[in-house]
Amino acid sequence: MSHTCPQSIYKKESSDNHSFLSSTSSLINAMIYFITAVCLSGCHDTHGFCNSPNECRCHTGWEGDYCSECTRYPGCKHGRCSKPFECECEEGWGGLFCNQDLNYCTNHKPCKNGGTCFNTGQGSYTCSCPTGFVGDDCQSRADGCTCVNGGTCRVSDMIVGL
Repeated sequence: MSHTCPQSIYKKESSDNHSFLSSTSSLINAMIYFITAVCLSGCHDTHGFCNSPNECRCHTGWEGDYCSECTRYPGCKHGRCSKPFECECEEGWGGLFCNQDLNYCTNHKPCKNGGTCFNTGQGSYTCSCPTGFVGDDCQSRADGCTCVNGGTCRVSDMIVGL
């Protein structure tokens, strides 16, 4: 099986190299066109590339099928990014990794026995306990009686030595 190339591509004019060079340049451009892979349709022009036809590989800092999503900062828990390796916290979250619950009281309701919760920032809180209760979470009775397993607590009348 033989294939004959058009004469004009290889033909050298006798006294003028210009025709030969422009034909050679056209041949090189044609070869580059055929060697360069055509990426998957939709692959981001700047953030993606391909080595084989119909693939889409992402440059560092980009991800997704079409390399259109930035990669979040490693360890970013409740955040998003606008550009690679950012961690912009979602509403209600703070800290370097967006892992500190700024609305701890609302999300966890830690205060017991009718205590009032106050967010103090960075995932911390304090409870204001109603009369008769004490502890970080108002979990204990002020009179020292602690009930477990749903029991009812009563202070018994004790007679101290006569």
